[in-house]
Parts: sequence; C-alpha cells; structure tokens
Amino acid sequence: MYLTALILGAYDILDIDNFCAVFICCYLVKIILYLVKIILAYLMGYSKENRNIVAMNNQDHRTEEELIIAAVHEAGHFVMAKLFGYKVDQLTIQYSEQTGNGGLMHSIPPDLIEEGYYKESIMIAYAGTIAEKVVLGTSYPSGRRSDLELATEMIKNYISSGETKYGLINLIHLTDQYDRLKLYTEISHDLEEETKSILIDHKNLIYYTKNELLKNKAFRNESEVDELWDRLMSKLTTSSEEQYSM
Repeated sequence: MYLTALILGAYDILDIDNFCAVFICCYLVKIILYLVKIILAYLMGYSKENRNIVAMNNQDHRTEEELIIAAVHEAGHFVMAKLFGYKVDQLTIQYSEQTGNGGLMHSIPPDLIEEGYYKESIMIAYAGTIAEKVVLGTSYPSGRRSDLELATEMIKNYISSGETKYGLINLIHLTDQYDRLKLYTEISHDLEEETKSILIDHKNLIYYTKNELLKNKAFRNESEVDELWDRLMSKLTTSSEEQYSM
C-alpha cells in the first residue's frame, strides 16, 4: 500500500497512461511477492529435509563393515525385483527408526496378481540373505528374520495357488505337521537354489548396486531408482563389451 501511495502521489491517476503504469506496477509487485513466498517455502522445506538427513546420519553408528553388509543385502532384494520386472520406489541403507541397522527395498506390487507372483515374491525375500552369501561368503542374521517371516507366509500362498511342482494341494487337508514342514522345506530349498543361481549370474549388478548405496545411501522415489537401474545396466553393457573386445 505504501508503494502504491507513492506511485499515486507521483502521477496523475486521471491520466490513462499513468493509470496503466500504476496498474502494471501493482500487478508486478503482487507477482514478485508471490514468487518470493514460493521460494521461501521451498527453501524452508529443503532445509528441513536436510536437517532430518543430518539428524539420521548423526544417529548412525554403524561400522563400515555393517554398512557393506546392509548394502549387499538390499542390493540382492533390488536386483532380483528388477530382474523380475517389478517397479521399485525406495532403496536405502540410510539409518532410520524404521530400518534400524539394516535398510529397505520397497517394490510396488502389481494391480492384478498373476501366475508366478508368489514364487517371485519368495525369491525376492530370499535374495537379500543369499546375496550376502554370494558376495561376502556368509550371511548375517540381522536382516534375515523379517525376510524369512515374509517368505514363509508367501510359501503358504504359493502352495495354495497350485503353481508348485506338487500341483493342487489343499493345506487344510495336510494336517500332519511333519508332512507340512517337509513340503515347506522342499519348496524353500528349491527356490533358494534358483535364487542363488540367478544372483551368481548377475553378481556384477549386486556389486554395482552395493557401491551406489554406499555412495548415495538412499534412492527415495521411483524416478531416482529407475535412473539408478539405467546406470547399472549401462555399466553392465560397457563391462561386457570391454570383456569381449579383449
């Protein structure tokens, strides 16, 4: 208002040219103030996100070895999920109350569950622990429990789907606990071996993903994850071309 008063005082408002100039000035001031508000809001939000990241990093007391284990574990989940064609919208080893000393890989389930979904979900769950064995020569119990709980639940659905080599089985009628445990064990072993074979064939992708996670700590949305996957595939292609050209 003060700026408007100065403008009105300096010009004859009845003059049409002056009136247009005053109107344009007032309009430009409103636009500038609006843009300043947007920029300040963005900077405040960005600053808050950075403070949260710094705070999480300050709480992270993991050793380098523990970070490597977490990175390899999540890389296993990630590589297996992407090889199956799943969309992934989060991949991180950044410390948080949710991930603790481990990490997180979140894949987006399909809108419609089709044949193969349960089997693939089990193999993705197994892939973290098996990647540790493939890359590090052993596995660690810290990230294994939740994965195995998920896989065990998925095995029930896998059996009920009739997609296993045992055909259509109704678990309700399989009352003997020993027979049920034997069935679970055989299916689990077969899928572990299949998962291991795939990860060995794609060992380089696990290494590449591990290195990216150790460097960046987190990929927070589908776009960032897709860019990561494109980089990994480009590295893999370049590596293969160099190998064949030698």
